[in-house]
Amino acid sequence: MPEISKAYDPSQVEAQWYKTWVERRCFHGEPNPDKEPYCIVIPPPNVTGVLTMGHVLNNTLQDILIRRARQQGKEAMWLPGTDHAGIATQTRVERELRQTEGVTRHDLGRDRFVQKAWEWKEKHGGIIIEQLKRLGCSCDWEREVFTMDPAYSARVQEAFVRLYRDGLIYRGKRMVNWCPASLTALSDEEVIMKTRQSTLYRMRYELVDRPGEYLEISTTRPETLMGDTAVAVHPDDERYRHLLGEKVWRPFPREALPIVADAHIDPEFGTGVLKVTPAHDKADFEIGQRHNLPIIDVFNPDGTLNERAGAEFAGMDRFEARKVAARKLEEAGLLVAEEPYENNVGYSERADVPIEPRLSEQWFLRYPKVDEAKAVVRDGLIRFVPERWSKIYLHWLENIQDWCISRQLWWGHQIPVWYRKGADRSLPENWHVDTAPPADPENWEREEDVLDTWASSWLWPFATMGWPDPEEEKSKGLNYFYPTSALVTGPDIIFFWVARMIMAGLQFMRPGEPVERRIPFRDVYYTGIIRDIQGRKMSKSLGNSPDPLDLIARYGADGLRLGIMLIAPKGQDIRFSEDRVETGRHFCNKLWNACRYRQMSGELRDNSSLPAVASRIRMDLLDTDDHFILGRLLNTVESVDSGLRDYEFTGAAQKLFAFFWTDFCDWYLEVSKSRPANSAEKDNGLAVQDFVLRQLLLLLHPYIPFITEELWHNLGYGAENEFIQNAGLPDGAALRDALAEAGVRVDGEAEANTEDLREFVTRARALKADYNLANRKDLAFFVETADSSRALIEANRGKLTHLIGASSLGFDPAGDAAPAAVTRLGTVRLDLSGAIDVTAEKERLSKELAKLEKQVAIGEGKLGNKKFTSNAPPEIVDGARRQLNELRGKKEEVEKLLSALG
Repeated sequence: MPEISKAYDPSQVEAQWYKTWVERRCFHGEPNPDKEPYCIVIPPPNVTGVLTMGHVLNNTLQDILIRRARQQGKEAMWLPGTDHAGIATQTRVERELRQTEGVTRHDLGRDRFVQKAWEWKEKHGGIIIEQLKRLGCSCDWEREVFTMDPAYSARVQEAFVRLYRDGLIYRGKRMVNWCPASLTALSDEEVIMKTRQSTLYRMRYELVDRPGEYLEISTTRPETLMGDTAVAVHPDDERYRHLLGEKVWRPFPREALPIVADAHIDPEFGTGVLKVTPAHDKADFEIGQRHNLPIIDVFNPDGTLNERAGAEFAGMDRFEARKVAARKLEEAGLLVAEEPYENNVGYSERADVPIEPRLSEQWFLRYPKVDEAKAVVRDGLIRFVPERWSKIYLHWLENIQDWCISRQLWWGHQIPVWYRKGADRSLPENWHVDTAPPADPENWEREEDVLDTWASSWLWPFATMGWPDPEEEKSKGLNYFYPTSALVTGPDIIFFWVARMIMAGLQFMRPGEPVERRIPFRDVYYTGIIRDIQGRKMSKSLGNSPDPLDLIARYGADGLRLGIMLIAPKGQDIRFSEDRVETGRHFCNKLWNACRYRQMSGELRDNSSLPAVASRIRMDLLDTDDHFILGRLLNTVESVDSGLRDYEFTGAAQKLFAFFWTDFCDWYLEVSKSRPANSAEKDNGLAVQDFVLRQLLLLLHPYIPFITEELWHNLGYGAENEFIQNAGLPDGAALRDALAEAGVRVDGEAEANTEDLREFVTRARALKADYNLANRKDLAFFVETADSSRALIEANRGKLTHLIGASSLGFDPAGDAAPAAVTRLGTVRLDLSGAIDVTAEKERLSKELAKLEKQVAIGEGKLGNKKFTSNAPPEIVDGARRQLNELRGKKEEVEKLLSALG
């Protein structure tokens, strides 16, 4: 076997193995009737994207699932790809054109701009894919899909045409969410509500027929009053009932507006009088429809005001217009007051600017299969992990609105609709809706809008595998791999993507067949959000988002993966700190050194298979520690299996960490050093090490694939040129069977005995540390114990003496004054006679005690001060309490040490 180098260098291992895996097609999946399929489709990252910590978390989880499935003998396939990201990509390309060529997309025209976007994609679009490879993602790269690939685009257009013909897609003029930055409509799901500190303007409109009398109105948007076409009150509001049918003057442009009654009005809000602006508010639009009010749009698409607002406002930004309108009201004596007001404002999810309600001609989709989409989650055919997300999903489906699927962009899937030239576009008889253009294209004009990006990615689980072309479906294995096994995603796109994929699968896949064959996936695992140590979301502006590639360069991909997995509890947000990645790297170093130690400890015998390794273990030569480590291994295997079945990735990682670090390295390898060299017992111990390390590498492989592959080959596990993923993954029962076949039965009582011995060693070491004697090896210990425990201590006396770092371990009393610790095996005492200068030690401890008493008094005084506890931030007060408790604990410890010295 190749010699394991002294130091582990990830850069020498990771790139080499990834290249080999790809060349040997280790990640490729094909339909195999003899195997159970296991399929994951990647949530396609934006083609504009680069690797973030969120990507690291999400894709590491997916890689753990897919690698473990391969080990379990399943035909595993992880389908990768990228999303064309309509708004994000168009914005990026437009910005680059302005910076490099000084032109806009309108200067170029649609065709040339789309060509430029493709050029940008070819140059930059593969960056995140290469970064995922650096992370170790074992995707089937031969199947990579881009949502604007010609074949995929054709499938998107086919879905549109089918939905239109089924009466689910329609065109209409509706109030939509408009993004003034991206200049496109947005769906409701693309609007993020944010709480903002605004101003509530109280103004008054004069009654036309009652000069000097006014109606007082409250609004947060005086910049829209130029589009007012009425004021409204509740029909049952006694304050205003006598004014119904009268009119008020709109201040500017001056015009008489009717006073109407509408049940929508909340009499408790403001003054109970609402200015009605049908063009700029969804509720106002509905009021306008009920009362047949004119619609006056005073905004341009970019959020500036137009000529209909008046010459003074034309071209002015909406927020500047708000200030000017308020000033004009004040100058006219019509502004009563300005009051601070907290309200919720809708923001564009992509551009992060306040959206504008806007009346616009758009394409809409009536969501299909809504009732079935509820049932498959409610009945458990699709399992959400954590389960709490199912309630949020079902609530959204109960309140679902039609989906605005058209976008005013050029980069994207152009809607497959043509309009007859010169004809009324509002009439369907003047439309041609098909994947193919009309036979006489010169008489038709193509719809300029494109589809919402999500209207292509909702088809992802099946359109990536050839749907609806039977030949493509067969070649790509759709019938074999669909439904997919699991989806790993963030809860922030549960509505954008997850719910829509479920509805798309139910709508398009295998009509008439049982619903369990039509759903797109069986499990959905929702990750948490990675935050910094202070709990803040990571962002470039805060400077708290590390570059994963920098972390990989410093700690290795395996170190980063394991570090993240150790702190990512199921479905909860993660407080990230770089020292956790360092912990991952330390673990890899320790694993490397443990395997190197094994290689240096003796000849590597036949490790080619599980039976071969097990057959080398002799039952008659096993001692308590051998039974202990084998028993702990079996328990760990069963815990990890159970945890990963329930998507407890972090719990499983922590079990593996504790077993390897504490049970195997800190205990088993240490006690093995006391075995005589060149003995049958030592050889048997090496066989046990080989058995344990083999299973440990298999269990760790999904988490840290690079180092485990390297060590697997260096220790001679598996057949020649066999990858670790193909070696199988024996469960606890299979391991017991292999040991039983070799005549080995694990003694459960040995595990309990070893736990008692470990506690004994830990307490004895702590006694040494209490007196700053941790490094002394010439100290004597004594035990006061019952006869039942004496035999166990006698049998392990040499081992205990070695592990404690003592010169002797006896049963004669050391005197009541000797420092003691109580263990399950008895009371262990440290003989300090001659070990320390008792007088000097008492003086040192007395000084430390005096210092601690002073610090405790200061802490108690601070927390006894009501001014401090009432005015200081809660986290500061809590910190002070924690600090005081720590000081009190230290004070008690020093008092005990002084007492032990007499």
